[in-house]
Amino acid sequence: MSESCRYVPRVALMVLGLVLCGSSAAIAQRADRASISGVVADAQESPVPGATVSIRNQATGVTSVLVTNSSGAYTSPRSCWANIR
Repeated sequence: MSESCRYVPRVALMVLGLVLCGSSAAIAQRADRASISGVVADAQESPVPGATVSIRNQATGVTSVLVTNSSGAYTSPRSCWANIR
Protein backbone atom coordinates (compact mmCIF):
# COMPACT_ATOMS: atom_id res chain seq x y z
CA MET A 1 0.00 0.00 0.00
CA SER A 2 1.38 3.42 -0.90
CA GLU A 3 2.30 5.89 1.82
CA SER A 4 -0.55 8.32 0.96
CA CYS A 5 -3.22 5.57 0.94
CA ARG A 6 -2.55 4.68 4.57
CA TYR A 7 -3.66 8.12 5.73
CA VAL A 8 -6.96 8.22 3.81
CA PRO A 9 -9.00 6.30 6.45
CA ARG A 10 -7.59 8.50 9.23
CA VAL A 11 -8.40 11.70 7.36
CA ALA A 12 -11.88 10.42 6.52
CA LEU A 13 -12.54 9.62 10.19
CA MET A 14 -11.31 13.04 11.28
CA VAL A 15 -13.54 14.80 8.74
CA LEU A 16 -16.52 12.68 9.80
CA GLY A 17 -15.85 13.49 13.45
CA LEU A 18 -15.71 17.22 12.73
CA VAL A 19 -18.94 17.09 10.74
CA LEU A 20 -20.74 15.22 13.51
CA CYS A 21 -19.48 17.59 16.22
CA GLY A 22 -20.52 20.63 14.22
CA SER A 23 -23.95 19.27 13.41
CA SER A 24 -24.69 18.34 17.03
CA ALA A 25 -24.31 21.98 18.05
CA ALA A 26 -26.75 23.02 15.33
CA ILE A 27 -29.22 20.33 16.35
CA ALA A 28 -28.98 21.42 20.00
CA GLN A 29 -30.39 24.86 19.13
CA ARG A 30 -34.09 24.92 19.84
CA ALA A 31 -36.26 26.64 17.29
CA ASP A 32 -38.82 27.61 19.94
CA ARG A 33 -36.25 29.62 21.94
CA ALA A 34 -35.30 33.22 21.31
CA SER A 35 -33.98 36.28 23.06
CA ILE A 36 -35.53 39.73 23.02
CA SER A 37 -33.32 42.80 22.79
CA GLY A 38 -33.77 46.50 22.32
CA VAL A 39 -32.78 49.98 23.39
CA VAL A 40 -34.77 52.24 25.70
CA ALA A 41 -34.63 55.89 24.62
CA ASP A 42 -36.26 59.10 25.85
CA ALA A 43 -38.25 61.59 23.77
CA GLN A 44 -35.01 63.15 22.46
CA GLU A 45 -33.85 59.65 21.40
CA SER A 46 -31.10 59.60 24.03
CA PRO A 47 -30.41 56.19 25.62
CA VAL A 48 -31.83 55.60 29.11
CA PRO A 49 -29.34 53.67 31.26
CA GLY A 50 -30.71 51.81 34.28
CA ALA A 51 -34.28 51.60 32.94
CA THR A 52 -36.34 48.58 33.98
CA VAL A 53 -37.84 46.44 31.21
CA SER A 54 -40.40 43.76 32.07
CA ILE A 55 -41.29 40.95 29.68
CA ARG A 56 -44.24 38.75 30.61
CA ASN A 57 -45.12 35.44 28.99
CA GLN A 58 -48.91 35.45 29.09
CA ALA A 59 -49.14 31.69 28.57
CA THR A 60 -47.02 30.83 31.63
CA GLY A 61 -47.33 34.00 33.70
CA VAL A 62 -43.53 34.20 34.03
CA THR A 63 -42.14 37.73 34.05
CA SER A 64 -38.52 38.52 33.30
CA VAL A 65 -37.24 41.86 34.60
CA LEU A 66 -34.22 43.35 32.83
CA VAL A 67 -32.21 46.54 33.42
CA THR A 68 -30.71 48.51 30.55
CA ASN A 69 -26.95 49.00 30.39
CA SER A 70 -25.09 52.32 30.05
CA SER A 71 -26.14 52.48 26.38
CA GLY A 72 -29.81 51.89 27.19
CA ALA A 73 -29.66 48.38 25.69
CA TYR A 74 -31.15 45.19 27.12
CA THR A 75 -31.16 41.53 26.08
CA SER A 76 -33.27 38.77 27.60
CA PRO A 77 -31.93 35.28 28.16
CA ARG A 78 -32.91 32.71 25.51
CA SER A 79 -36.33 31.39 26.42
CA CYS A 80 -39.71 30.50 25.02
CA TRP A 81 -41.36 33.87 24.45
CA ALA A 82 -44.63 32.85 22.84
CA ASN A 83 -47.51 35.23 23.54
CA ILE A 84 -45.53 37.95 25.31
CA ARG A 85 -46.59 41.32 26.58
